[in-house]
Amino acid sequence: MAMEKREMILLAALVVSVILVGYFALQVNSLKSQISILNSNAAPINTRGKLDINGKADVFDSKFHDLLQEHTFLLINTARRSLDSSASYNDSLIALNNNVNEVTAQIGSLYGNDVGDQFKNLWNRKVNIFLNYTGAVKANDPTASSAFATAAAQYEEDKATFWSNANNALPNLDKAIMKQYVTAHINNIKVAIDYWNAKDYPNYFNSLHTAYVQIGSYADILVQGMIDQNPDKFE
Repeated sequence: MAMEKREMILLAALVVSVILVGYFALQVNSLKSQISILNSNAAPINTRGKLDINGKADVFDSKFHDLLQEHTFLLINTARRSLDSSASYNDSLIALNNNVNEVTAQIGSLYGNDVGDQFKNLWNRKVNIFLNYTGAVKANDPTASSAFATAAAQYEEDKATFWSNANNALPNLDKAIMKQYVTAHINNIKVAIDYWNAKDYPNYFNSLHTAYVQIGSYADILVQGMIDQNPDKFE
């Protein structure tokens, strides 16, 4: 009798197990169906620069971003070496100049050497503004900040005009927007330099990150404008 009762309990447990397995199988299939429906209704992913990684536009895009972010890093570090009277200052300046030449070559490849030279002159002016500032700070010149502000304001105006002048070959981007990007770029670099000079290293590294990310956004709008304006060169 006890044996029969034990067998009935085992049989009942087996039936319950089969029912539960079937239930969970139905739930899994239902979940798969829901996921499939969600995926089919999902908005398409923006794959610009993601799929055709060897396409001309993607190569240009990637290189331009790399060079602008490298430029920001090199400019800040060259300014640091100026403040510290570092023995590696000249080597850092050479690397920075090489970077400027590479970006100039990319601009020139689309718009010719004259436009490339205009770009180079503007960027060299920016480099000199920061190195003049660090030299003045190091010399305890009380006019260091005011002189920087005056020179930087004029540069920001001229650089925004460069990217928004309908009379040159470049894409005619919105001047107000471009000035915001240029001004943010200049401010971020100066903030990083000032934190370094104050030996506030945690904020220095945070501001270095901010400058690096911001120049990437700046590069986005420039690259898109240049590629849209020159589709034949990226076929």
